[in-house]
Amino acid sequence: MDFLITVFSFILLIFPLVVIHELGHFLAARLTGTRADVFAVGMGPRLFGWNKITGFTFGNLPETWDGGGHTDYRLCAFPVGGYVKIVGMIDESMDTAHVSGPAQPWEFRAKNAWQKAFMISAGVIMNVILALAIFIGLGVSGQEVIPAKEIAYIEDGSIAQLAGLKQGDIITKVNGIDVRNLADALNRIQFIDSFSDKTLTVDRHGDIKNINLDSYTISKSHIDGFGIYPIAKVLFNSVLTLEPAGKAGIAVGDTVVSIDSIPMYSVIQFQKYVKANSTKELHIRIRRASGEKDFSIVPNSSGKIGVGLDQAFGGEKTTIQYGLMDGISMGFTKIRVMGNGFIHWFQQLFSGGVSVKESTGGVITIAQTAKSGLMAGAYSFFSLMALLSLNLAVLNILPIPVLDGGHLVIIIVEGILRREIS
Repeated sequence: MDFLITVFSFILLIFPLVVIHELGHFLAARLTGTRADVFAVGMGPRLFGWNKITGFTFGNLPETWDGGGHTDYRLCAFPVGGYVKIVGMIDESMDTAHVSGPAQPWEFRAKNAWQKAFMISAGVIMNVILALAIFIGLGVSGQEVIPAKEIAYIEDGSIAQLAGLKQGDIITKVNGIDVRNLADALNRIQFIDSFSDKTLTVDRHGDIKNINLDSYTISKSHIDGFGIYPIAKVLFNSVLTLEPAGKAGIAVGDTVVSIDSIPMYSVIQFQKYVKANSTKELHIRIRRASGEKDFSIVPNSSGKIGVGLDQAFGGEKTTIQYGLMDGISMGFTKIRVMGNGFIHWFQQLFSGGVSVKESTGGVITIAQTAKSGLMAGAYSFFSLMALLSLNLAVLNILPIPVLDGGHLVIIIVEGILRREIS
C-alpha cells in the first residue's frame, strides 16, 4: 500500500507539469499558424482520442493517418508525461515524413527564427507561469502556520541578529501593518513588497523598538535565510544503534530538553550546536514518558551523533491569508528568489562548492518527496509542485542537445547564419 501511495503521489506531482509544458508548445504552434498532428497526454500506445476527421475513437490510428491540419487529442497508456507532434519539426521523438520536400507554410521549418524560438521556449514559459499561479494561489487561499509570536531562537551571525533582533522579541508590525504571528512577520519581511525597505516594530519585554531593514539586506535573506524561529520541541525520529546516541541509550521519541544546559528550541539550533561542538562531550538532557534523563555523548569522527531529528509545535495551528495584491507580490518574489537560488546553485556547482550527487535526487527521491508532500497537506504538495515546475523550466532551457535549450541554440545560430543547419 505504501508503494502504491508513493507511485500515485509521483504521478500526481509530475504528470501535470509535463502536460502543462507540452501545452505551451502546442498553444505556441497554434498561435504561429503551425500544424500540430498530435497532442498527447501520457506516453505509449493511444488508448482513445478525438479529432475532427475520425471523431472519438479507441486504440491507435492507422500509421498512414493524416489529420490534414487537424489535431488528434489523445490519452496514452502511461501517465508519465505527454508530447506534441509539430509538423516539420525534427527532434529526438518525431519522424521525418514532412521534411522530404519543400517547406510548407504551416510547417515548423517554414517559420522565422522568432516564431521557432517562441514555439521551443513556450513549454518553459508555461512551467514558470504555472509556478507563479500556484504561489499566488497559495498566498490567497491561506497557509496553516504555528501561531507563535515570540522569537525562541535566533541564529548567530544571521541577518536577523545583525539587524538587532534578539531572542524573546515579538515582531508586532512590519511597515506599520499588524502581524499575527512569526510566520506572518517573515512573509511580510521577505516576500511581500520585497523591493522596499522595512521597519519592524518589536516588543522587547514591554519595551517597543523599531528595527530598520534595507531592501538589499532583505534580498540577502532569500539565500542565507533570515534566522529566526518559533519555539518547538526537538525530538528524535530515528536513532542509529551503532552510533554515539544509540550506544548511549537515546531512543526514538525522546524529546530534547537541553544540551550543555542550553535549552533547545529548534532543529536548526540543535544541528548548529552539535556541529560547533563536534569535538567535545555533549551533555544532552531528554524527556520521555518516564521523566527526564541525562546523557553524555561524544560525536563520531564525522561530527555527528547518529540521530534523525524532527520538531513538534504545541497548540492548534492557525491560517494566514493574504489579499490578491499581496498574493501576487509573494508569487513574483518567490519566483525571483528561486531563480536566484538556481543561479547560486550553478555557481556552487561549477566552483566545486557542491556536487551533483549531493544536491540532486533521482526518480525515487522525487517520488518519496512527493509522498511526504501529499501526506503533509495541500499547501506542502502544491509548494513542491511549484518548485519542480521551475526546476523543469530551468532544466529544459539548458543548452543540451535533447532539451528545449539545445534546440533554441540551434535556432539562434540559424538566425545569425540566415540558413538552416543541416
